[in-house]
Amino acid sequence: MTRGEIVGDVTRDQETRPISTEFPLLRELRAFVEHLEGGPPPRSSAAEGAAEVAVVERLRQLAGLAEAR
Repeated sequence: MTRGEIVGDVTRDQETRPISTEFPLLRELRAFVEHLEGGPPPRSSAAEGAAEVAVVERLRQLAGLAEAR
């Protein structure tokens, strides 16, 4: 393969996917309130969220960006 070579089927139709323009935090809060009112469960659990926060905190420490709290 050379640089710039087209690979794949270029004759098929393009796929369009909708993207929300709503603020992510507002969308998350709306989903949470809907769940409290009997709607579908959250896409992730509180434990998964806590694990993500721990990972980000550790990465900040490793990068020397950790702030005293």
